[in-house]
Amino acid sequence: MTMTDAISQINQIQATITQLSTGRPPAPAAAAPSAANSTAFAQALTAAATTPANGAAAATAPAAPATAVPGTATGDAVVAGAKKYLGVPYVWGGTNPATGLDCSGLVQRVYKDLGIDLPRVAIDQGNAGTTVPNLASAKPGDLLVMNNGGHIGIFMGNNQYIHAPQPGDKVRIDDIPAGFQFDKITRIIPDAPAAAAPAAPGMTDLLSSLQASLLTGAAA
Repeated sequence: MTMTDAISQINQIQATITQLSTGRPPAPAAAAPSAANSTAFAQALTAAATTPANGAAAATAPAAPATAVPGTATGDAVVAGAKKYLGVPYVWGGTNPATGLDCSGLVQRVYKDLGIDLPRVAIDQGNAGTTVPNLASAKPGDLLVMNNGGHIGIFMGNNQYIHAPQPGDKVRIDDIPAGFQFDKITRIIPDAPAAAAPAAPGMTDLLSSLQASLLTGAAA
């Protein structure tokens, strides 16, 4: 490969990289000089390598971190936390597991243990997160609102939920009856964000590699 051919090729590659970085069609590449020595070629290529095209910085900058749920809360952690209160007696208006919990008191306590504050009553708790369209889409830790907003439980997966049922009863796990329609299903803990795609190589890295390979070819 002649020096002229090498310069022409690097111009074409630079134009393609610019198009990919900016999303705009590249400007026509300038014609390669008819004669150049290896020193001038290396200097020009080095200068190009240290001047990134528009958008190159954005391609390599780290993504802004997603807003995290307080603490390290997960749906499984919600379920595990709720199980700690199995056997606590139902007490209407109860918010203290030492003396008793009602349905919304249980939900509020479980999420409070994970650093998440929820409203006090069931109907407000059901409006505190993101609506889940149906039971098939529910995940452990989601809230199940029923009885016209008068009762609430925590979905555990495997068609089960944990709740404080009624006076004279205790916090327990029940199966969800076949075909039962909940008033609302609410997700308090958002799904984890998708993993970010690997950052594209910077312009400097690309052009440095091209410099080495094309100089080798031109010298051959």
